[in-house]
Amino acid sequence: DKKIMDLLLFGKEAYEISGGKVNICMGAVLSLWHGERENAKENPQEAKLPDKGLLQQAALHTDINNLVLDEENSTVYFKDSEMKIDAGAIAKGFAADRIAEYICENNFWKSAILSLGGNIKTIGLKEGGSPFVIGIEKPDNTSEYAAQVFVKNGESVVTSGDYQRFYSVNGKKYCHIIDPETWMPAEFVSSVSVITDNSAYADMLSTALFNMSIEEGTVLVNHMENTEAIWIDKSGNPFYSSDFNRYTVQKQ
Repeated sequence: DKKIMDLLLFGKEAYEISGGKVNICMGAVLSLWHGERENAKENPQEAKLPDKGLLQQAALHTDINNLVLDEENSTVYFKDSEMKIDAGAIAKGFAADRIAEYICENNFWKSAILSLGGNIKTIGLKEGGSPFVIGIEKPDNTSEYAAQVFVKNGESVVTSGDYQRFYSVNGKKYCHIIDPETWMPAEFVSSVSVITDNSAYADMLSTALFNMSIEEGTVLVNHMENTEAIWIDKSGNPFYSSDFNRYTVQKQ
């Protein structure tokens, strides 16, 4: 299907843009983590990390160059039969853009907010012509927001964090976002939120930034047009890209 092909092509692009921090061919590794996380839900007393040997073996089957896409014939070929695709880092953002396009093309609504669990996409403006106001949660789940931002027509706010999808082993939390370099959950920050006009890019970028230091991520974002981000470190401290304040709702 063309939509699947477009998603996979964007997956290839995401790998290049993120310097390998987002890899849709990480499925073999991610499935091991998913299995242990699901087992921990059913049997918390048996919660454990994936076997390092199995992770190492699975990591041998994550080379995105083994994903061969033929647009002309609409075919997908795996050079490595043990490779698995997991498009979780880009799929919701990609879908949000397609939904928004469908709504606009069919003239369903002039104004809307699409919420796909951590992925917000806007259409139009609020009644009266003002932008939408989106609250960015604090990882500690307090009632206060880390920030409130103005978001106008077509812009997205996407958050990646360690505070909703995780499981605990011996008292330590392990989140669902896995660093392709270590095969372990990234531990640089508690959350990162990205604002930009393309939800697929925001989804990809929030995952990529979660898998790198704040310093490295800030340099990346500050070199991107129409893109801003806010990071919350493990101690709850916020860090911002250079022009993030142009989106910020000022507290009264």
